[in-house]
Amino acid sequence: MGGIVTAGTMAALSIGASVSANKSIAKTASANAAATAANLLQNKSVTESQLQEKAADVNNQLGMALTDLVYQAQDASSATTVNLIERNITGQTAKKTLGNVDMKKALKTDQLVQQAESKLVDVQNEMRNAKYSYESGSMSNAINFNNTMSQQQGAFEIAASAAGAGLSGYSATKK
Repeated sequence: MGGIVTAGTMAALSIGASVSANKSIAKTASANAAATAANLLQNKSVTESQLQEKAADVNNQLGMALTDLVYQAQDASSATTVNLIERNITGQTAKKTLGNVDMKKALKTDQLVQQAESKLVDVQNEMRNAKYSYESGSMSNAINFNNTMSQQQGAFEIAASAAGAGLSGYSATKK
């Protein structure tokens, strides 16, 4: 009779240990997954905020450069007009010379806008990379969670372990 009690006790202890281990694995996996998810989200938010500020800076720099260009063009136009008057140049020659200033202003405006657009495309690419990085991290987090959870013992494994512990306990008392 003592062998059966010992076998039952050993089986019960084995089941209890397995259930406790499963709970511990689940708790740890859930805590790790939650912490990783929060960290990923925080990093994504910070990166997006920085990139939005970068885009705003690009737009502000473009605005300042275009404003400066307007003043430079006005200065150049004024200097050209004074030069034409001093040299007594009028008519088509004067018109072409002043048109040159306007053409240079238009070319410089296009150049500034293209530079800003190129920088904004870079910001958009960085934003896309941040999104992909977040999604990849989230997927890795889910895979890690599932891998950790797969370390739990199933019902059959628990029963087999309990049976093995019971037989060991029974055998130990029969010697």
